[in-house]
Amino acid sequence: MLKSSQVFDKDGVHLTQKAGATFVKNLLGMAEDNFEADIIDLGDKDIVEKIEIAATNGKKESGGVAINELKRSVMEMREWRDNFTQNINKKFINDNLMIARMREELDTEINRKKEDRTLVAGCVDPTLMPIAGKDRNTYLKQLATNFCKKLDPIFDAEVQFASVSGRPDKGNLMLEFKLDSADKAREIRKNFAQKRIANTLPESFGKLQVMSVITQATKVRFEIMKAIARQVETDKEVGYVPTYLPRPILHIKGKEVTGPRKHIRSLTFTDAIEQYGRRLEAGDLRTAYDKAAWNFQGQMRQHFVVLMDKDELARGSGHSGSSRGAWRGRGGRGSPSMDRGRLTGGARGGGMKRPSEESGPEGKFQKK
Repeated sequence: MLKSSQVFDKDGVHLTQKAGATFVKNLLGMAEDNFEADIIDLGDKDIVEKIEIAATNGKKESGGVAINELKRSVMEMREWRDNFTQNINKKFINDNLMIARMREELDTEINRKKEDRTLVAGCVDPTLMPIAGKDRNTYLKQLATNFCKKLDPIFDAEVQFASVSGRPDKGNLMLEFKLDSADKAREIRKNFAQKRIANTLPESFGKLQVMSVITQATKVRFEIMKAIARQVETDKEVGYVPTYLPRPILHIKGKEVTGPRKHIRSLTFTDAIEQYGRRLEAGDLRTAYDKAAWNFQGQMRQHFVVLMDKDELARGSGHSGSSRGAWRGRGGRGSPSMDRGRLTGGARGGGMKRPSEESGPEGKFQKK
C-alpha cells in the first residue's frame, strides 16, 4: 500500500480525507487488476498433462525438475481448495443450525402463549352444526365440554370459547377450544395421548386427532422429529415425540419388555438433527415437505436444516461431494450432501445457497 494512503487523523483511527481517497483509489485499482486476470480452472483433470506438454515442448532440456515442481504446486492448490470448501460448508451448516435453534426458541414462546387452546380433528359433524349465531357457539362449546368429560369424567374446567375451521364439504373440520387454564388444557391432551397408547380411548374417539395450537414451523419440526424417532429405534432403544407439548422433544428410552422404560436421553430439534439427521431418507421427509409446502420458500435450510427449497429439488441441486466430512466431530462421518441422489440437509439454502454440481432430489445423510 502507498504510504500516502496511510496518513491518519489526530484520533489515530480515521484516515485523512486525502489519504482516504488515495486508499480507495488504490484498492479499486487492485480489484480491477484481479477481476481482469486470467482464470485457471484447477479442477481440470488434464491440467497436469497440459503443463507437461507445454514444458516438454518449450524446454526439453529442463528435465523433470520443473515438471515435478509444477505437479507439487498443483496438488497443494487442490488440497487447499478442498480444505477451503470443507471449511465453508461447515460454516454454512453451523450457521443454519444456529438460526434453526433461534427460530425454534421463538416459535416455542409463541406456542406457550397458546397452551390453553386445543385442536381436535374429526369430532365435528357439519350436518349437525348450526349455521351461525349463538346457537352455533353454544353447540361448539358443548361439543368441546363433552369431549373433555369423556376423556376425564371429573373434568371441571370452563370452555371459554370454541370455534371451527376447515372445509365442511370435505368433512375435515377442526374444533378449536380454549380452557380457563393452560394446565388443564395440557392435561386433556396428555390424557388423550396416554389413552391412545394404551388403547383405552372411548370407541367414538378412535379416529380423532388432538393437537396443541402451534405454529406451522413447529408442525414441520414435529414431522421431522417423528421421522428421526423411527430411525433411532433399535433392539434395545425406542424413540417417540409427544405431540401435546409446545416444543418437539425426542425421548429415547430403553425397550424393556416389562416395567417402566428406562429413560436414556431427551433431545431438542437441533440436537436430534446433529446426532441423527444423517439417517434420514427422502421418504422419511415427505410428510414434513407437505407441511412446509411453500410457506418457507427461500429459508427451508435456516428453519429445518434437513429440508431443501423447491427450486433446489426441481433442479436437483444440493451439496457438492467436496462437502464430505463437514459434519465430522458432530457424531458421524460424511456430510449433509446430495451425494449420489441422496437427500440431506446442509449448509446451502435458505438465504445461504451456493451452486454445486452433485445433487439429486432424493437421498440420505451419510450414516456413522
